[in-house]
Amino acid sequence: MTETILVEEKTLQKKVTQMFGEYSCINMGKTDETTEGMIEWINQFTDVDGQVEQVAQEDVEQLMSTLSFDHSDLWQAIFPLPEQWVQQFKLPLERVHAFIDPYLEEVYQIAFDCYVKKFGATPLTKFLTVQTMAVMTYVAASYFAGQRTFYEPIVQLYEKGHVIIGIKENTLYVS
Repeated sequence: MTETILVEEKTLQKKVTQMFGEYSCINMGKTDETTEGMIEWINQFTDVDGQVEQVAQEDVEQLMSTLSFDHSDLWQAIFPLPEQWVQQFKLPLERVHAFIDPYLEEVYQIAFDCYVKKFGATPLTKFLTVQTMAVMTYVAASYFAGQRTFYEPIVQLYEKGHVIIGIKENTLYVS
């Protein structure tokens, strides 16, 4: 069990580095097979008629102020998953908490550095950094619950230089 825990922790730390490697944010606003595959991901776990909308990089800041989880069946399907997965954790909850704090510090630093290079010290940088930390918390929960493939499309999205902007109603916005 200890070996499994260490493997998952190392895998997650490596993922953070990969996700914000040389391709960090490089493909924001561009459509490719990774962004198009997000609708398949939504359809895997919910019967919500969800949509994925590609946002041009120059439109991200304007969109940011309109995002809301209100009236979102898509968010209602995503939100409870980590709580459900806690029952499936392959390690003690204390160990998860001990890992999560330094993991999120690393996510924060790497994401912030990426976004500040791209957008400067702006509210958009803060928003995207916090958004990325939230997404990576969900990714970590899935790994510790033995559901590591669930968020793989999102990990791939970031690895390919895209980001998740957020949700409004039943639309997931990516750039």
